[in-house]
Amino acid sequence: MKTRVKATKTVLTPPIERRIDRICTRLEKLTPKKHRSELSCAIEVGTITKHHKKGDVSRAEINFFAMGTLFRAKARGESVGKALDLAHHEIKRQYAHFRHKQESVARRTGVYALR
Repeated sequence: MKTRVKATKTVLTPPIERRIDRICTRLEKLTPKKHRSELSCAIEVGTITKHHKKGDVSRAEINFFAMGTLFRAKARGESVGKALDLAHHEIKRQYAHFRHKQESVARRTGVYALR
């Protein structure tokens, strides 16, 4: 999987890098093995503003390209880790919906190319 990480107005610390790696491996495990060579994941984390110290001041954005479709999620949180978790949850939800829709269309039309 190709992975691109960008940090905006923040420092990319080792715990954040480990969390990003864990998110990428979890997303990779969701896809079928025959489609894993074409995966791409772009993650951008950062601070919205330097002025505010409380509230949702961190953001995360995940662009996940799998099976010819782009899945995109943005999230805000109190910390970069919380924002990453929210965005990861949204990407998983979108991907599960996509897979379910593909399988139901294949089942309905009689084409079982996904297996």
